[in-house]
Amino acid sequence: MACEKEVSNIKIPQSPPKLVIAAFISPQDTILQVSVGKSLPVLGKGNLSFENIRDAVVVMSDGTNSVTLSLIEGRSGYTTDASNLPIIPGQTYFLTVSNSEGMQATASCTVPITQNNTLEIISDSTENESGGKEYFMQLKWKDTPGEINYYRVFAETQTAYLFPNDGSGGGNVTTRYEDIYWDGTQFYSDSRLDGAAFSSSKGSLYSLGYIGKDPNVYSATLHGYLFNTDEPYYRYHQSVRNNSNENPFAEPTPIYSNVSGGLGVFAAYNRSTVSVRLK
Repeated sequence: MACEKEVSNIKIPQSPPKLVIAAFISPQDTILQVSVGKSLPVLGKGNLSFENIRDAVVVMSDGTNSVTLSLIEGRSGYTTDASNLPIIPGQTYFLTVSNSEGMQATASCTVPITQNNTLEIISDSTENESGGKEYFMQLKWKDTPGEINYYRVFAETQTAYLFPNDGSGGGNVTTRYEDIYWDGTQFYSDSRLDGAAFSSSKGSLYSLGYIGKDPNVYSATLHGYLFNTDEPYYRYHQSVRNNSNENPFAEPTPIYSNVSGGLGVFAAYNRSTVSVRLK
């Protein structure tokens, strides 16, 4: 065709590999975990999908005390017990990662002070066309005025199944967790909404419809979580969501990073929890 022309010997610019870090810390967590990989030297931004490298030295510090995290089989990253470096609201933490090739990346984050205590769960059900019920829930909370706040909502069902032993009178209990599916965003900011009342998008409780029908269900609980996050946590997840837009004509957006000398994110949140017993 007239508009086509074969071009050869084009040199595609290569970006050198960098350390890629992903770590989120919270006062409520019992494990500190840092995922460490290397970006791929491809055109454009680095590929952030990675497996943990095995030669990293990972050190986390509060400016006075520090702890070295270890890569342990069965865990998806370098970890240590949170008791080795307690995560305290309002405290700034520092992360340094290096490897045997001489690469080094650093980052810092400050844990939000506020743990929102106004969180509540609203649940309801509607009848569908087949005569069954569809259950949904929302999280509601009031923004803490006079400060900048970023939020993430999360919820899950915890269902315990009791399988009786034949004739013994006892049984085995198996617990299953299922994430709630949200029909809208999980991320919120109080920009221009300082002190306002917030309502999350609706979450669908697919497993709830089986609770009354399954004779093996021993108990069921709905847990709702509100993460009061720092700005890096919010911006990173927003950029990931924007970059995964399914529109093939959408312009790719860079993934947010607050890591110096590498890529990725080191961020913090303060979690509030509310639970409702379903059975």
